[in-house]
Amino acid sequence: MLAIAIVSAGIDAYISNRKQHTERTMSCWSVGVDLTEVNRIRTLIERYGDRFLNRVFTSSEIEYCKNKRQGSAQSFAARYAAKEAVFNSTGLGLRTDMR
Repeated sequence: MLAIAIVSAGIDAYISNRKQHTERTMSCWSVGVDLTEVNRIRTLIERYGDRFLNRVFTSSEIEYCKNKRQGSAQSFAARYAAKEAVFNSTGLGLRTDMR
């Protein structure tokens, strides 16, 4: 089973060229897509427990996912995929704290 996330992000950038004395604002749109295997997230939770959860998710996300009926691994995988898709669309990657 896979969790899928597709995210679109808009970024406004201010560009200044001092040599040519020009300034402009530029808008960029990007799309991020991520697929996450539910079993992979389930294995990480079983192996590392709260250490993994606290590193990747906020306390509110952890509480929400643990209370879901369909199983917390699916909920965690969906949120993980969404976060990865955001990082992909903004170009930040895993350099940033996921929480």
